[in-house]
Amino acid sequence: LVASRVCETPKPMTSPSQTTTSLPSSPQTTNPIDRFAEHCHIFYNHSLTENGETPKKALTPLTKSILEAFQTIVTSDDIVPPALSLTNDEFIACGLNNLPNNPDLIGQYQKIRDDERRKAHQAHMKTRHAILRKALTETDIDPPMKLTQRHDNRRLRDIVKEYVRRYKADFGLHPFLAGVRNFLSRQLTNERVLRWRFDGAVLSESLMRDSDFLVLSVTVLKSFLVEVRDVEDATFLREELCWEVERVMSDENLRRVLDLLPSEASLEGRPTGKVEATAEKRSNVGGELDEKGSFLDWCVVL
Repeated sequence: LVASRVCETPKPMTSPSQTTTSLPSSPQTTNPIDRFAEHCHIFYNHSLTENGETPKKALTPLTKSILEAFQTIVTSDDIVPPALSLTNDEFIACGLNNLPNNPDLIGQYQKIRDDERRKAHQAHMKTRHAILRKALTETDIDPPMKLTQRHDNRRLRDIVKEYVRRYKADFGLHPFLAGVRNFLSRQLTNERVLRWRFDGAVLSESLMRDSDFLVLSVTVLKSFLVEVRDVEDATFLREELCWEVERVMSDENLRRVLDLLPSEASLEGRPTGKVEATAEKRSNVGGELDEKGSFLDWCVVL
């Protein structure tokens, strides 16, 4: 779903102990504070890069050493931190040599570092949400499920069974699986349509599991649930997802899906999300609309 990209191989960089004047991944500004801010920008954007993305600028040993040196200065009780050389040209260009015993200037640098970290985190969250929304928009069940039909309910169970087989040992996904189980358990026998709300970060934060994870997760959800887009606010860095069970899905078929999920006792962590009732009614709780099996379906072939 996410197009594969070829990562460029970073060019060899000079050692932090050497003079550096024209690094492709180094700041080009001569203002010390702005130069330090650019190192922070590179460092935090690189550290949050995942899912095969290539950062715009490669993280070099030099940038890493600048951030480490600054942290050493901030946490040191000495006027000049021991075993820290501030004679490197880039350290001086960033103004780090002026920081020891200068709490006001240190405070300015700390604010710059924290601002760059916050901006990188926000940009990263927006990127992850965009990837999640792309998966939700472009992942289709083909052909669409008709959950009153026996064949499609078997397709549904095969999809859920494979997903559970693949991810049930992943403790990081247990809250999500527990959330699905909690939702279906509460919907069972309830004539009212329930809604399950949860933070989309549960899925988007797991992009590093494998390349198929997001598509498989959305496929499972879309196989028997319907997404409800009733909350939209582009200013929030939190994407709340909301789902309902297909209204024609009977309790019998719902129970069969529930039986495929790991038991409550085997799942670690609290169930993801919250479940709330709506005023809408389900249309096939007792299975009146379900396709009936033929006599041969009840025969055991020996």
